[in-house]
Amino acid sequence: MNNLLDHLDNALNIYTCEQYRETLIEAKQDFFKITGNLNDDDDDYDLRMHSFNDWYLTQFCLPIEKRTPMADYVFREDVPEEVAKVLINSKQSLFQFTGDKRNGAALFRNLKLDKSLVVKDKTIAPMFVKGDLFLARYFDLPDQVVFLPGVCVLPREVKAPICKEVKKVGHSNSKRDEQNLLLKIEYLKTKSKRYSHLALDKIFTF
Repeated sequence: MNNLLDHLDNALNIYTCEQYRETLIEAKQDFFKITGNLNDDDDDYDLRMHSFNDWYLTQFCLPIEKRTPMADYVFREDVPEEVAKVLINSKQSLFQFTGDKRNGAALFRNLKLDKSLVVKDKTIAPMFVKGDLFLARYFDLPDQVVFLPGVCVLPREVKAPICKEVKKVGHSNSKRDEQNLLLKIEYLKTKSKRYSHLALDKIFTF
């Protein structure tokens, strides 16, 4: 399972090549229409592009293949069945960074599931300060999770209303409603940066 992120990179290289240029342009237009326009000089430009890449691979439906790029990648490439199941079943949730363990792993809490988790690969952790709130997609393994590169860091001040909405939609058991809510939260984060003069509680309304 150590090569999950390698497969992610391989799939991204395939589905962003010239053959998929028009599809990629369409996907970018869709994503940034939903989550807010992206400017080259935004301080979170790289993170938002990673977030787009993750969404594109795991949620966008290719118009010809009628499946996500990741599902198509698993179908076409020689991926072991156990790894393939993980790749096509990525999840997304609301998390909080709770600190480090003595063995060097990082501790997080999945706020939707109210569950603690360990991340052994700390490549994502250095960007966080204890208490940081964020959205992320992840691969769920038996003994840990592996975060995908796209992370949306949120203001801690709006933890309560966001948690309430995430848990509410979780109880509905509608994957589509959950995905729409998480994309809306990304949009509200973008809006809060564009309209920084507005109070956060006036922006993060549901």
